[in-house]
Amino acid sequence: MRYFELAYLIFTVGYLLEFFYTLLKLRRAAVEMLKDGWVWIRFCSMIASLVSLIVWYVYTPFLANFNQTTDFMHPNSVEDFAGWILLYSRCSAIAALTIFLRSLEFLAQSKPRVMLLLRTVKMGTSHVVIYLIYIFAVFCGFVAFAQNYFAAYSSNFVT
Repeated sequence: MRYFELAYLIFTVGYLLEFFYTLLKLRRAAVEMLKDGWVWIRFCSMIASLVSLIVWYVYTPFLANFNQTTDFMHPNSVEDFAGWILLYSRCSAIAALTIFLRSLEFLAQSKPRVMLLLRTVKMGTSHVVIYLIYIFAVFCGFVAFAQNYFAAYSSNFVT
């Protein structure tokens, strides 16, 4: 398992160095390059991967013997570890999503059907975002309705 973590770290650092080398090499075209959405997906992937790896390597030694010491009895240390674990899970989820999106970018460059699919998704993105905003507003209405009318029946409801 350590070999996979080491390989993940090496590839992430290598991609990050290659990214910055490309930006420095193409100074004049860097502004045009930064307008491309795939560049930002690659950059977010590398940053999320680095943050998740750093959190993993920094807090793994503490978590290995956390329940064997008296640290787990102190709420502050438990909340601190919970916050770092939450950060790790969010960053690793973003890294996994963006790594998957990067594979779509690779496939789009090699397969015309994937390029057509991505172009179709790009064309429909604004309509999907508007639809999700409507759905979010409707669900917020349902939550407000339920909170106003059924809060008195919930024993755990506190204002």
